[in-house]
Amino acid sequence: MAWAFSVMRFAHGPLLTAIASASLPNIAEASHQDLSSTSWSIAKLSFCHRPLLDAISAEAQQRIGEFVAQDLANTAWAFSVLCVQHEPLLKSIASSSIPTIRQFNPQNLANTAWAFEELCDHNLPLMHAISSSAHQIIEDLDAQSLANLCDRG
Repeated sequence: MAWAFSVMRFAHGPLLTAIASASLPNIAEASHQDLSSTSWSIAKLSFCHRPLLDAISAEAQQRIGEFVAQDLANTAWAFSVLCVQHEPLLKSIASSSIPTIRQFNPQNLANTAWAFEELCDHNLPLMHAISSSAHQIIEDLDAQSLANLCDRG
């Protein structure tokens, strides 16, 4: 439901608080995509619900191996947009991203680089992996992705 409101860009605080509170007891049942989409959705609405973010972080860390490139990038992006620097989650995202970096599309690469830089997490192995992968697909990068990578590189 949070995703639908984020797409409409409708941030109704009381409803978002109710959604977040109702999500907490069921967070362990959420899929990897649900965890990523929920964090992305509330970030799009600039709605920082720390208990929900902490629960998403804890669950994501346990199941980080299930996350695909887009889940990793979107989760990093969401926590960055909300200025929530959760070190264990960032380490998990970086550790899972490095061996799968070739599966990241240009937007995933740019968003991940941007997120880690915004949170002042200068994970050099991750940045080297992103740089190497971006170099391989440089022709496929659009202007925004190039700008994001150059700005953070």
